[in-house]
Amino acid sequence: MQGKKRWLIGVSAVMMVLLVAFFWALPTNAATFRSEGTIVIGPDQVLDDDLYAIGQSVLIQGRVTGDVYVLARQLVISGQVDGDVVAAAQTISISGRVGDDVRVMGQVIQVSGAGVGDDMIAMGASVELAENTSVGGDFIAGGYQIFVGGTVNGNALLGANGVEISGHIKGNVHASVGEGQRTVPPSVFMRPSGVSVPVVPLGLTVT
Repeated sequence: MQGKKRWLIGVSAVMMVLLVAFFWALPTNAATFRSEGTIVIGPDQVLDDDLYAIGQSVLIQGRVTGDVYVLARQLVISGQVDGDVVAAAQTISISGRVGDDVRVMGQVIQVSGAGVGDDMIAMGASVELAENTSVGGDFIAGGYQIFVGGTVNGNALLGANGVEISGHIKGNVHASVGEGQRTVPPSVFMRPSGVSVPVVPLGLTVT
């Protein structure tokens, strides 16, 4: 169990290093770069390129045919990203479709809707894979609480104080969970995010 915890911490650190490297090391003609307070890809807009965005809010309502890399306070994807999503934000809400991998870090991470085409790696205080959504590959998550209400077509590696599985995981499940008698709601210690989060009991719950 301790080995899995160290591995999850290592993945988290590597993700942050990669995010910084993406924004500083790539040539300026490699993609579309946006740095504004609010960055919007509108409902009727198609960005036929990779998107690198730094801002308060990044809203993808239309389609990005390449990859998306974000550093922001808020990331909302209600449209479609054909490639990968790599992001660090306070709140990350994906209710649209991501065609490839998702690698994200944040306070509140919520995936619903059309889901993720391949693997998902998420590190956050609250990580939620909602009902009626799916991850096409493996699901790797770590944080304070994890809720799996949808379908994971691959394996799941989970580490948190509380893990609740009410959905369907088709592969193997490896979970490292907390011990004790008291569940503390995430709202007690998290900054207000404007996103509703579930309350997951301490330990492992399978319904």
